[in-house]
Amino acid sequence: MGLINQLHSDGAREVTVLDHGCGQGAAVNFFHEQKCNAFGIDVSEAAIIDGKNMFPEIKNNLFQVDPLLKNFKPDLMFSLITSIQTMYYLPPSQILIVMEKLRSFSMPRGIVYLTMMTTTGTYFENSIPLDNGMRHVKFTDDRISVDQHISFIEDEADFLKKFPMLEIVEVGQYLQSFRRSDFRRECTHLAITARWK
Repeated sequence: MGLINQLHSDGAREVTVLDHGCGQGAAVNFFHEQKCNAFGIDVSEAAIIDGKNMFPEIKNNLFQVDPLLKNFKPDLMFSLITSIQTMYYLPPSQILIVMEKLRSFSMPRGIVYLTMMTTTGTYFENSIPLDNGMRHVKFTDDRISVDQHISFIEDEADFLKKFPMLEIVEVGQYLQSFRRSDFRRECTHLAITARWK
């Protein structure tokens, strides 16, 4: 709720939110319940169809898009754009394209909240570098089997290098872990609140 209050204090009469990588739209529905004009986009057609069925009140605000957002042309500008556990599935060159696209949808000095996976944890430890700047993560344990391509960041300084269009307002972190025994073992994410430069 702090982000929404910040946007209201910035003078926004209506808080407009875009969730990039919305999946089935749970976050979009949350923002809708907070009286925001919220929209969600995702590359998965199946997730969008499920979301429209799960959240009929926002079904017209959920859109299936191509990875580079070429087919998304919103009729409004957004005061908040979120991208949670989504951006790091793109190679660095495509991250820059998508960020510029998101910027074109944003109000001047709009807020961006995004998360990136860091080089701390099992995912990075079980990865090898690829030619496109990503790493191939492959491992199996007693709970999950992972075979993914990930764009990692090292730390806050590395984030600023890879996202030069943003200025950081606040940085936090969280561990992706589903059991206490996995604590500090799976992967760490930086959670960045930023504004466009």
